[in-house]
Amino acid sequence: VCLADVLICEGSMVYFMEYLEQRGHENHVLFWISVETFQQHLKRGGEGGSGRGCSVEEVGGDAIALYDTYLSLQARKPVNYGRIIRGIVESSISPDDGIITPDAFLISQQYCYHYMDRYLWRGSRRVSSLGDTRVSFVKSWRPREGRSLI
Repeated sequence: VCLADVLICEGSMVYFMEYLEQRGHENHVLFWISVETFQQHLKRGGEGGSGRGCSVEEVGGDAIALYDTYLSLQARKPVNYGRIIRGIVESSISPDDGIITPDAFLISQQYCYHYMDRYLWRGSRRVSSLGDTRVSFVKSWRPREGRSLI
């Protein structure tokens, strides 16, 4: 079972979140979920459902709230991915053309995924308390077709 499977299976996500909360690392998964939700909203074209990017006025507040919550220096739930990623996201959520695309948080989401996979998911394999969680996940998991994580 890999991290990608856990992130698309609600049943296993609950166990993984519980494991991360016990260790104080739940902000990474919360950030992942928030970015997924943000991207879904933009891909639908915001409230109008046009399927194109949305103007800063339509989603700028959501993008800034997401940035302020997880990536800014004063973040309430910091994920601490560094100044370079923070700078890339800053320029993506305040573009010159005024259009925020679903990829605005892409680099930070990719970094989040690789961080979780390397330090949180693979590390959980060495922790016996997650063993039962992994077994129950394998028994209950059903793949969803057509879903790609990155």
